[in-house]
Amino acid sequence: MKITIDQENGRTEIIVHEPGTKGFLELAELLEEKFNISFTSKVQDFDSAYWDFEFNGSELVLFHNVYEGTLIFPKAIKTTSQADNQRVVELGNQLLEMPA
Repeated sequence: MKITIDQENGRTEIIVHEPGTKGFLELAELLEEKFNISFTSKVQDFDSAYWDFEFNGSELVLFHNVYEGTLIFPKAIKTTSQADNQRVVELGNQLLEMPA
């Protein structure tokens, strides 16, 4: 799974470069198995999914949309703290270090 970390949109995002829902489901499984993450809320509709989880004290969202793809970003979009953005970077770096 190929990912990048984007810090140019006012918040930090992990972008998954895998088309369709495959990348979303693979990443959800990886987060559960390798990072011992439990999703605290799962909201879905016909073209989007928002699955909330906690990582090192920050609330993050695993997001998928058929038009935008799969992302991870801080849950507090309008009030994102530097610490929340840093947690996204930490998670992204750990994902990048994992064998392909």
